[in-house]
Amino acid sequence: MRKVTFAFLLLSLSSCHFYRSIVRNFPDVDDHRFFHSRTINPDKSPFQFTNYTNSPLGSQVMVIPKGKTDSIPQSLDNYVDSSRTVAFLIIKNDSILYEKYSKGHTAESLITTFSAVKSILSLLIGIAINDGLIENVNDPITKYLPEFHLKEGFDSIKIRHLLQMRSGIKESKILTMPSSQPLRFYYGKDLDKQCYNLKIDTLSGGKFRYSYASNTQLLGMLLREVTGKNLSVYFEEKIWSKVGTSSPAYWDLDKKDGMEKAFCCFNAKARDIAKIAKLLLQKGKWDGEQIVPEWWIDEITKIEHVKEYNMKSELPNKEHYNMHWWVGTKGRGDYEASGMYGQTIKLFPKENMTMLVFTKRRGWTQGHYQVDLFYQIMDQLNF
Repeated sequence: MRKVTFAFLLLSLSSCHFYRSIVRNFPDVDDHRFFHSRTINPDKSPFQFTNYTNSPLGSQVMVIPKGKTDSIPQSLDNYVDSSRTVAFLIIKNDSILYEKYSKGHTAESLITTFSAVKSILSLLIGIAINDGLIENVNDPITKYLPEFHLKEGFDSIKIRHLLQMRSGIKESKILTMPSSQPLRFYYGKDLDKQCYNLKIDTLSGGKFRYSYASNTQLLGMLLREVTGKNLSVYFEEKIWSKVGTSSPAYWDLDKKDGMEKAFCCFNAKARDIAKIAKLLLQKGKWDGEQIVPEWWIDEITKIEHVKEYNMKSELPNKEHYNMHWWVGTKGRGDYEASGMYGQTIKLFPKENMTMLVFTKRRGWTQGHYQVDLFYQIMDQLNF
């Protein structure tokens, strides 16, 4: 027994990600306090949403309490306070119809996006193509990351495959084990090495398999290569400093002065994140400047691939996934960026409306009801 314990301690001390995953366990919304990050400077001309004080929102929504099977009515305020939600914003035509923070968070708090940043990174891919730095999404990734020529099967992976989660790259889905691949990416201190260690186990371009980390991190490496800049620098230059943001954002790194965790860990104030949604609702334009190519937003919202979304059986049976965005299926033309525990940036282009929800750890225990809440709220507004 002592030998086993001693071996375990040696492994813990020798493996940075293993030690950190044991001490801190599952990812949480305040993890930015523990990671090195790179600062992303805001716009010099901040944009301010207006407050609409007579909104009818939240008078009653139907929620199934934890452990129950039947839904009960409650106010949206009560839902936010009783669920894992830390921030909930609803914005239409640049007016805030609803805004509430909970669990010690305020409008000045940093909000963590988790995997919702995958969708934001997709915007940078579209910009890089438009700038001529990437020729085509159907290019093999080895055209831009030649070191992966040496890895079996990687020549067959196209940029599109990474964007649609159809790369065929093997990735563990077990988040409860400190040695799992997602936690190695999340807590490790050498993301380039983690990517070089990746392997393919199914045909590239085949079946959809959601990737927590590997597909997006490879896209981050590719962007760094073609731009010659860190992701934070490129994002600041192309988007964050141009869309009326009022405060700096922070993108967590694998180590000091290291590589951004492209698949997660972008931190900013909720209202500033909402300005990216505003940019998209404006078809990529801000103050007359085309920041994200309109053709790329059109590409994102195409429904090309369908998957069973079995994260929770209560969720809709089918959703569409394209270019690192979830595209809705309820006939509203909606689409969203979605992150772990219920982080969601929901866009309704026809109504020029967005809903943003950010939750704490283990948030999807109740956070999954937000999927239906979005549409309940739309019905309350008679859209």
